[in-house]
Amino acid sequence: MMLKLLGGLAFALTYKFYYKYGDTFGYYEGIIILSQIFQENTGAWWRIMINFTNSFDPETFVYMLRFDRLRFTDTFTVIKIGTIFNILSFNNFFLLTLWFSLFSFLGTWKLYLVFVDQFENIKNSRILAISALFIPSVLFWGSGIMKDSLILGMLGHFVYHMAHILKAPLSSFLHLVLALFFAFLIFLIKPYVIICLAPAMLLWFFLNARKSIKHPIIRVFLGPTFILFGFGASVAAITGVSQYSSRYDIDNILSTAQVYQNYHSASYEVKDGRRSSYDLGQYDKSFTGVVLMMPASINVTLFRPYLWEVNSVAMLPAAIESGIFFFLLLRMFYITSYKRLLRELVSNNFLTLSLTFSLVFAFAVGFSSYNFGALVRYKIPCLPFFLATVLYLSRVASKKVIQEEVYRRRSRYFSSNAVVEK
Repeated sequence: MMLKLLGGLAFALTYKFYYKYGDTFGYYEGIIILSQIFQENTGAWWRIMINFTNSFDPETFVYMLRFDRLRFTDTFTVIKIGTIFNILSFNNFFLLTLWFSLFSFLGTWKLYLVFVDQFENIKNSRILAISALFIPSVLFWGSGIMKDSLILGMLGHFVYHMAHILKAPLSSFLHLVLALFFAFLIFLIKPYVIICLAPAMLLWFFLNARKSIKHPIIRVFLGPTFILFGFGASVAAITGVSQYSSRYDIDNILSTAQVYQNYHSASYEVKDGRRSSYDLGQYDKSFTGVVLMMPASINVTLFRPYLWEVNSVAMLPAAIESGIFFFLLLRMFYITSYKRLLRELVSNNFLTLSLTFSLVFAFAVGFSSYNFGALVRYKIPCLPFFLATVLYLSRVASKKVIQEEVYRRRSRYFSSNAVVEK
């Protein structure tokens, strides 16, 4: 927790004295304005707080004019949550940053508890603590007055409550309510996080339900049923998101990605001479073309920028971290037994969720960001899942661990035979 709070202070100081501009100041400005409205007219403040759409409200119109460009639903949701934190921050930018850091930490702590529970084959939980709590970019970029801090905290709480629902579905009403609450907030701030998480979560539920069925014939027949249901639920979720915002309509998804690509490339070309932008090459704007871009998009999210692509001091920590991630992945493939690795992927349902979400989310943000400065913030929700997957497989599927396990079994076998003969 102390490291997380220090990460928040480092974030605030960096933006205050190094960058001297950024979204964090826009959120802070909106939080101060909404806090002033609370003091002036509590009724109007409450009506603003419970309005989660961009619809016009004549009773709060005069107050909403103060926010100017901050009135979009995703941005305004951050401001609303920050206003609650500001009650104990007294309009202080650094204190408010610490409250955002604390909320983000609570989510990552819940995620750590889920890792310990689901990856039970690892006896040393410090490996999982590194994944959930000690990734440097998550400590820094996920600790300021930003969307990313709230998303990280809400995502950890959501996965935690969903894990409880799977363990005890008949006595999990409160966990279901809280899971839906955090899913709703994530949807308001960053709908694409739910879109990426939905197929992984449905797959997790399907595998757990299938595992609980003992009869082999029923398991065979229910498999396609669960797959069709999961596919239908995913389509329904994406359709609901597209109705909420045209940006996430299936027909407009490529256009939306192109807008993000052009915006990040153009804006940073003006500010930084394209020092932070990247290019994935030309692609066909069709479903097949997007699928072919998946390897490059996942690679840029998890393993870039490379050290030779560093053009500024701010990019160096991201490049070092990405290099470590790439080294750990290569180490996993080098030291593990492929048979044991595949067996773990099949037998551990949460491992399937973790890997699916990591890859889908990495593809989504890598394909749309086109700028390392933006990508380093956007990608932090998937980093704990990806690193936990790599470190878990490196531990339980390593050749050395397997040899030690075989040696222990042989020792027990021969010692038991010796006792019987005696």
